[in-house]
Amino acid sequence: MITKLMFVTNFSASAEIEKLREMTGQNPGYGIQKFSKLLSVGFIKNGVKVETLSIRAVSSKISKKKFWGINNCEENGVIFHHVPFLNLPFIRQFGIFVYSFFKILAWCMTERKEKVVFCDALTRSACIAALYACKLTGVKCVGIVTDMPGMVTKKLGNKFIQNMVERINKDFIQDFDACVFMTKYANEVLNKKNKPFIIMEGSVDESMKDVELNNIEKSSTRDIVYAGCIHERHGLKLLVEAFSKLPQDDIRLVLYGDGSFCKELPRYIQKDPRIIYKGIAPNKEVVEAEQKATFLINPRPTHEDFVYYSFPSKNHEYMVTGTPVLTTKLPCFPEEYDPYLYYMEDVSVDGFYKSMMEALSLSNDVIQQKGKECRNFVLEKKNNRYQAKRILNLINSI
Repeated sequence: MITKLMFVTNFSASAEIEKLREMTGQNPGYGIQKFSKLLSVGFIKNGVKVETLSIRAVSSKISKKKFWGINNCEENGVIFHHVPFLNLPFIRQFGIFVYSFFKILAWCMTERKEKVVFCDALTRSACIAALYACKLTGVKCVGIVTDMPGMVTKKLGNKFIQNMVERINKDFIQDFDACVFMTKYANEVLNKKNKPFIIMEGSVDESMKDVELNNIEKSSTRDIVYAGCIHERHGLKLLVEAFSKLPQDDIRLVLYGDGSFCKELPRYIQKDPRIIYKGIAPNKEVVEAEQKATFLINPRPTHEDFVYYSFPSKNHEYMVTGTPVLTTKLPCFPEEYDPYLYYMEDVSVDGFYKSMMEALSLSNDVIQQKGKECRNFVLEKKNNRYQAKRILNLINSI
């Protein structure tokens, strides 16, 4: 029975995240931070002691600081071991590999039957180090694939390096004792050796059960809220153009986030003042806006390759608020989600326009009931304690 878990991840303590934000002006991997925090707390709620080997989400492209040192701390019951490295191309990855190998090897030397190393497969160098250390000690090593390796390596630019890294990524994933995938398509592509696996799209915070929805007062206007990356490839251009066609005076499109499409927004806002851009805001402010909204929307196009292999954490964040969700019907959605979402199946300006018109024509009672059913579904079936328990059951079965 597993009682101790080492999580190899980009997840960092909040003080480290704040330091990175101040130094770089960027929000370092908000999605993976929240995803990993929820999962770590879920493991703890299942009686497992959690330590992390944390690879800071920083590179020479976003920070000029050359040396990042060791920083060990504890937060919310999680013990963090931040990996030191020289922030130089290639040297950074080599240093992370060496330090991670010896750190994990030392951790694995005692109580081996009670321990597991749990790796986010996108932390490539540390994962490979973990696999070697676990092989030497006989400790189980389990991977979680939060995105397709090929999708990530496209950012490297150089085609030769991209192909080499992608092949390494796919090869080392075969060496885990078991894997957690976000979608069935990722399992079909990556799990060539038919290792034990589960599909786990993500999780929501179990403590949200304590939030009383009846105390939340809706906005005086009917707000359609989007929170996430503001990119054309994520459907934002289609969304604002479709919204601009809506005739109602009492509606607003409220956008939170940052991205390349932000520079285009002023001309849309000038033509239609119902479009409101809030920029990057504290999570508390965003959640309050989501809870007060009439609808939350995810316009992500369905034709991109990446929508088959990763699950948008945005949807879980939306669903737990109790506000109904309008979303494109992404291939990554299991059928069990269908009764709880309003789908926009025609991914076009006219398609989005018609879907929003239909949704806005519904009565308040119907809208509120849909939101409550959606929230109850994710709190019961997708909460972080339950999802962590599923992973632990997988680990204990191998």
